[in-house]
Amino acid sequence: MAKRGIDKSSHNGNIDLGALKNQIDFVIIRVGYGTKGTLDNKFKRNVELCEQIGLPYGFYWYSYALNADGAITEADHFLSAIAPYHPTYGCWFDMEDADGYKKKNGMPSNSVLQDMCYEFCKKVEEAGYYSGIYASASWFNNQLSGEKLKRFDKWVAQWPTRGGKQR
Repeated sequence: MAKRGIDKSSHNGNIDLGALKNQIDFVIIRVGYGTKGTLDNKFKRNVELCEQIGLPYGFYWYSYALNADGAITEADHFLSAIAPYHPTYGCWFDMEDADGYKKKNGMPSNSVLQDMCYEFCKKVEEAGYYSGIYASASWFNNQLSGEKLKRFDKWVAQWPTRGGKQR
């Protein structure tokens, strides 16, 4: 049976998850972003709301790393932030360049991008969590293709393309 979920960050504001509870099965919550460990300012609110209304959740971290060491640093910040919680929908490494940061600061090679994903996910798994990679189909088909990341599940970003509905 297919399940329906949403990803949630401060970009979405204070969405009333209680009102959505009968329309979705889970929420994937942005914990934070970057190698400095910046937490999403709605992270705790969103987790606490999911727990209050009994809505299953998972977590993701938006990467600004430019190398594998940076991704490991991001994993450390991520693990520290999620320690008090118990996600049931996994922990995801958001590997995209939606705002052009990587492009402006020296886009890593595909091999380095794959190393970054591998190291983040491996560290999260070693801490006892289920881990996978979040990116667009284009990134999976181009930058993140190959054998190195096969063992990790993929969460493929899809956005509405016509009249607010996904195809």
